[in-house]
Amino acid sequence: MQLTIAGMKQAVVTTRIFQRDRQAFMPEEH
Repeated sequence: MQLTIAGMKQAVVTTRIFQRDRQAFMPEEH
């Protein structure tokens, strides 16, 4: 169970970083 929770938290962090990078690469998209 703990592994699943850790994986979910890691996924959220990765998603946030990915979205932030997308904004940096494509500022006009936002």
